[in-house]
Amino acid sequence: MEEKEALLVFPRQFMMGYMKLKRDYVARRYPTLGLLYLSAVLKKEKYKVDLVDETVSSVSENKLRSKKYNFIAFYADTTTKSAVANYIKKIRETSNV
Repeated sequence: MEEKEALLVFPRQFMMGYMKLKRDYVARRYPTLGLLYLSAVLKKEKYKVDLVDETVSSVSENKLRSKKYNFIAFYADTTTKSAVANYIKKIRETSNV
């Protein structure tokens, strides 16, 4: 039986203009619980899950080419839309996911 694999990506933000607003608190970015919940469900379904937090490391093209992911999912919001669009382009060029 072929192993099922998934890649979950928390992209780095490129549009950080909102960080310059005057605030009474420190703005921090944390990985979304949504990807963590999805990871837990996939693992219960016997998927091997690669979860990449791009605030710490990045996904290489070699990883995209060498792995046979059944699917790839991203956290996306207004500040990450450019990163997600770039990923989708890269994925279409390097794999058949």
